[in-house]
Amino acid sequence: MSSSDFSNRRVTESVNRYLKSRNYAAQHGSHSLLDHGLMNYLQTEASVSNVSSLGMPSDPENISTQYSEFMTFVENCEDQDCKNEISSLLFPVFVHCFLKFLGFGDIQGGKKFLIDHSANFTDDNAYDIEALSCAANSSNIDDEAMLKDYRNYKFFINLTLDTFQYLINFLEAADLLIILSIISQHIFINTYLENTIEEIDSSENLPQGIVEGNTAEDDREIQSNSSVHDKITKFNEIVNKAKESPTNHLPNIRFYTFLNAYQGLNTVSVSDDCKILCGGFADATARLWCLNFGESFALSTDEVSNDEVHEFSLKIEDSLKRKKNQECITLRAHSGEITACRFNDEANYLFTTSEDATVRLWNIEDLKCVVSYRGHVHPIWDIDISKFAVYFATASADRTTRLWSTEFTHPLRIFAGHIDSVNCVRFHPNCNYIATGSTDKTCRLWDIQNGQTVRLFTGPKGEIMTMAFSPNGNYLAAAGTDGSIHLWDISTGKLIKEFAGHTAPVYSISFSPCGTQIASGGLENCIKIWDVNGPIYQTFENSDSDVLCATFHTKATAIQYLQYVAANHLVAAGPFGSI
Repeated sequence: MSSSDFSNRRVTESVNRYLKSRNYAAQHGSHSLLDHGLMNYLQTEASVSNVSSLGMPSDPENISTQYSEFMTFVENCEDQDCKNEISSLLFPVFVHCFLKFLGFGDIQGGKKFLIDHSANFTDDNAYDIEALSCAANSSNIDDEAMLKDYRNYKFFINLTLDTFQYLINFLEAADLLIILSIISQHIFINTYLENTIEEIDSSENLPQGIVEGNTAEDDREIQSNSSVHDKITKFNEIVNKAKESPTNHLPNIRFYTFLNAYQGLNTVSVSDDCKILCGGFADATARLWCLNFGESFALSTDEVSNDEVHEFSLKIEDSLKRKKNQECITLRAHSGEITACRFNDEANYLFTTSEDATVRLWNIEDLKCVVSYRGHVHPIWDIDISKFAVYFATASADRTTRLWSTEFTHPLRIFAGHIDSVNCVRFHPNCNYIATGSTDKTCRLWDIQNGQTVRLFTGPKGEIMTMAFSPNGNYLAAAGTDGSIHLWDISTGKLIKEFAGHTAPVYSISFSPCGTQIASGGLENCIKIWDVNGPIYQTFENSDSDVLCATFHTKATAIQYLQYVAANHLVAAGPFGSI
């Protein structure tokens, strides 16, 4: 070995040790500059192809193998009740395994998969299986649309809590990541405790004129089937009525007004359990209030006079109060104005950002600052937390967005591409992507794995101040100083709707849990509810009553915070007077 080879080896070992100490992957092998350029190009191109995919193994051969293992697991379940529950997952998983074959371009593999496993299902599924088989052989636009509908459709399955935990434990232990990702993305599982299910009363809706000679078992079966049929009919009537009257499903709004907020309210956040409210102020403090969410919600829209929302006042006073009786708790540590605050899902930690270019993590139990994160060189305007809690992202005036882990005080990745200040950041529901909105009037979608821009969204005529992903992750909405709300299809990157109704900047928007409505508010002192369904590729003005479901006016309070919470409840907050 020559001295130069030995020297290069020592350098490589030193670099690998450094990377390992910072939790980065070590280098393996050597690559030329051309190799690195080719790898970066391929990563960039590959990242655009499928924005909504999870980071799962991309080998089509594993799909059939993992599905077979899943079927074997179901067949070998010793508990018959558990087996019957999990069996309801087989067909939805079967459909999306087939769609994954088509997604990989392996049509022959998909056909073989259909032939091998379609015999395991009843005649009730024959139509769907035949439709999928025909669509795989066709280039018809209608068939492609049908396949897209299958991909977007979410199956609804009921499982007891014990069965659900048993299923997840098996999938994780067997390393069936493809099956696990399908269940996570495409199947809505409603878990319940077994003893909370009400049995159908055999005397309910008793059918008349039962033919003589039926056995007791036949009678009970007829009664039960009649009861179930009546319940299904009643349910369908309710669904049809709901579709015909979308405005009947406006949210219940609980609004908090900050009075005497002369310290300068910059940001508001409410915990997911709606028990704690945090306000960030220009005097470099964050203040916490305990909320009595047990009180009745705001009046329904039928009871609200003059379209006004019932407001709950939070008065900020300077007078010192005894600790036990104090109205709010003040947190001090930042040296600049508080610009954003967010609770984690359990509401036991609070993140705050500031113009001092730092992020601070607070323990809510002892009200102490646990750690300070530094990396930005200019004020931080916004922060969002991943649903996995360990990761968070920040947007800054230094034109960058940074990805952090709570375990490290330095950023894990830097996303650079905007040509002006980055005002807001949001995690995609699958947490593989983040969206950013900027003063440069654009939004960008970034791949967290490689830091590349996979979508560039244009159209707004003003600064982007707020964003929101639809619950299914298919759409991105953004709003800002131009008073309009823009809605993009993430899969194509195209602008599909523009809601132009506000006459002042919009500071907050939120999708309803079902994804059919958007709530928006800002300096206009009102909350508007928009219907997302309807024609696409259109601009809707305020006068379009079919799209603007309702407008709720406050007395003189600007809307600084909007967030849908449990069921169809909307929590809002803002300072009395102008911001």
